[in-house]
Amino acid sequence: AIALKYDIEVKDLEYVQFHPTTLYSAEKEERSFLISESVRGEGAKLYNKDMERFVDELLPRDLLTDAIFKQMKKDDREFVWEDLRSIPQEELDSHFPNIVKYCKSKGYDVKKECIPVVPAQHYFMGGIRVDYSSRTSMKYLYAVGETACNGVHGKNRLASNSLLESLVFAKRAAESMVFPARKKEWKKGCFYKRMENRDISYENLISLLEGKIDSKRAALLMEN
Repeated sequence: AIALKYDIEVKDLEYVQFHPTTLYSAEKEERSFLISESVRGEGAKLYNKDMERFVDELLPRDLLTDAIFKQMKKDDREFVWEDLRSIPQEELDSHFPNIVKYCKSKGYDVKKECIPVVPAQHYFMGGIRVDYSSRTSMKYLYAVGETACNGVHGKNRLASNSLLESLVFAKRAAESMVFPARKKEWKKGCFYKRMENRDISYENLISLLEGKIDSKRAALLMEN
C-alpha cells in the first residue's frame, strides 16, 4: 500500500501462494499454524469426511491446495483430515516436536487421532519490483524479503526457498548501498575487505539502520 501511494513500481501482486495444510480453527484468524509438508513426506495421509484418501499427498502446493478445496466443497465442510499416526511416535517427537506440542495445546493428540487441516494464504511471490541488487524504482530505496519481487520464484515458490530473498538479496542490497559506483567492478571476494576501501564504513551503515545518521548524509557517503 505504501509503495502504491508513492508510485513505487510493483510487480506480480496476483501471485499468492497458499499452504495446503494449516491446523483448522473455527476462528479464521487462528488458521496460521503450518502442518509442514515434511509430515506428508514421512507418510502422513489426507482423508475426506468418510476417512478415504482423495489425493496424492506429495503433489506440489498449488495442486494439492486445489484438490483440498474441491474436496471441502464436495464434503460441504471447512476442512479435511490429516493422519500422522503412520509416523512412528519417536519420530514425531524428534522431528516434529512443535507440531505435536501445538496440536496438543489445541486439544489434538496427533499420535492417536487425525487433525483437521485447511489451506491458508502463505506467501507473496509478487511485491515491490526490484532488480538483482534489491533496488526499487525510487532512488535510494531498497526492498528485500517477502515485500520485494525480483522474479526468482516465478508464479509459485518452491518450499523452503524464501531464504533466497531474505538473506541472499539482503546481502546484495547491502553491497549495493556500500558500493553503488563500483557495481560493474564487483568481483567475488570478501564483502568486508571491499568495504574497507569505501568512505562509508560498516559502522556508518549500522548507524544509518539505527537512525543515528540521516538518509541524506548516508546518500552523500554512498556517492563518494
